[in-house]
Amino acid sequence: FHTSHTFTTKMASPVLQEKRGAVGLITLNRPQRMNGWTSALATALYDALELLDSDLGVRVIVVTGAGRAFCAGADLGGLDTLAKAKGTSQKQGVLNTQETRTPLFPKTLNTPVICAINGACAGIGLSFALSCDIRFANSKAKITPAFAKRGLVAEYGISWTLPWSVGIGNAMRLMLASEVIDGAEACRLGLVQKVFEGDVLEGTLAFAQRMAAEVSPVSMATMKRQLWVHPTLTHEEATQQAVALMKASLLPTNPDFKEGVKSFLQRRKPNFPPLSSDNPVLKVRDMLIPKSSL
Repeated sequence: FHTSHTFTTKMASPVLQEKRGAVGLITLNRPQRMNGWTSALATALYDALELLDSDLGVRVIVVTGAGRAFCAGADLGGLDTLAKAKGTSQKQGVLNTQETRTPLFPKTLNTPVICAINGACAGIGLSFALSCDIRFANSKAKITPAFAKRGLVAEYGISWTLPWSVGIGNAMRLMLASEVIDGAEACRLGLVQKVFEGDVLEGTLAFAQRMAAEVSPVSMATMKRQLWVHPTLTHEEATQQAVALMKASLLPTNPDFKEGVKSFLQRRKPNFPPLSSDNPVLKVRDMLIPKSSL
């Protein structure tokens, strides 16, 4: 089925949200400004992510941009206002310090978030994309950190996520030179995981639909947190946590394991239940790898 929801009116909202079956689709909706990042867009985006993550009928979330850009960075009009602001109160008004969520927010969700980079992706738009779990791109999409060309620094954890994706040398090259690369080069470096010559959103949605139909929500939610946190631990610490999680996954009270084995033996596609906080794997995960560790 296909339902749609917006936070104000469809034309006015900086973010559009809809459901494509078990896949939630979020579209940054300021095409006339190349989906430039503003405080209003950020709040609407985080609200949409939070709402879809809480929807038990949504198993994968896809984020893309309207028009020819994914997100071309901070709206330069807002940056100009910020640069001219003379007092602390004026600067706080531009930055919207009431919003406690940041572009790192996708990491904290249970639901996998896939970024479909349909066009220009720069600055804070790239910081957000790197905090998504998977990134696909159009082969010709222009991607750049851009911070150094604006007199800024590596913002919102990109100094961690970018070298983790492309290596320290390539991160230095991209960040210090504000180099612009296309989607194909980004894939070669490991910044994105797949490129499409045509419609990146169509290919991304097809991938997300397969995930939603065939993979356990508990497995995805648990492995997502493992993969964000375990590389920051020692090998021994990560292994100890993995063993505890594996033991929990084999418990008879884990319905996803039962269904996974049963569907394999019956040679059919699995029919996993919705995510439940009562699942023993999630209970162990939240004890060993709390959300605060992200």
